[in-house]
Amino acid sequence: MSHIAVHLADGGFARGSVMDLVRVCRRFGVESCVWTAATLAALPVIAMNLLELPFDGRASLVIFLSGVLIYNLDHLADSYGEAGTATMWTQGIGRRTLTGLVVAAALALAIALLLAPSGVALVFVGYGLVGSLYGLPVLPRGGAGARSWMRLKDIPGAKAAVVASSITLAAVGLPLAYAGQAPTLAMLPVIGFIWVFVLSNTIMCDVGDLRADLVSRVPTIPVLLGVAGTRALLVLINSIVLGVFYLGARSGIIPLHLEAVFSVLLVLGYVLLLSERTPKSLMSFCLDGCSFAPLILAYVFNGSPG
Repeated sequence: MSHIAVHLADGGFARGSVMDLVRVCRRFGVESCVWTAATLAALPVIAMNLLELPFDGRASLVIFLSGVLIYNLDHLADSYGEAGTATMWTQGIGRRTLTGLVVAAALALAIALLLAPSGVALVFVGYGLVGSLYGLPVLPRGGAGARSWMRLKDIPGAKAAVVASSITLAAVGLPLAYAGQAPTLAMLPVIGFIWVFVLSNTIMCDVGDLRADLVSRVPTIPVLLGVAGTRALLVLINSIVLGVFYLGARSGIIPLHLEAVFSVLLVLGYVLLLSERTPKSLMSFCLDGCSFAPLILAYVFNGSPG
């Protein structure tokens, strides 16, 4: 008892408990597929806000469940790889739990799609198809006598654009499908903002993976342009988005949407500050956390994120 009392008096028990709690929160929160899927689920709410659609949480639910399903399938595949290749998340919860998450997410997603309007299923198929094509041999290469097939991922710099296109299709298409609306030309600035927002995030993730991609010879944008060139490209693209919103608001074509403007400025901030030397955990936290920024800013400026 005296030893315990001394330990408590020194604050050791409290410090240990807090650190244990932090580790649990990191493993089952920020470092888990739940956190990543939640960042994807925030994007349809951003689209609803910018497109002035009524809030419908079903669009976010579909993306969240598909994210949980895809990431856990990936982790489950990793768990059967060579020793040491499984991620911390895989090591932390085991194959049985991973299998349960995959089955539960698949069933819940199937039910959500069965209860959804027909247009939602079409968008979902398109979203999945664009994402799947990234790793499939769909492009012919070589002459007629020795034709082979090339994957989209083999095209230098294509990874980020394909990923951003797939996620943007879901983030914008699902809210429109649930609202029963078709896309219009007036929506292009919003669609462009979300595409560039996701593209910047994806490319900066590749900056964090630069050393591994160089060794593996994966032709990402940072591998092709270097960190300085990548920064310059992202600054240019995001500056164009700012210019579109500014000129569109001045001409009365689109509302200014301050949450979008400040979100672009936030993206420019992490583009300039983060590098390949940034710790992986900090990089992931900053990039994924920025997915919630437009919602927070919408609440600050408008009093409601939806």
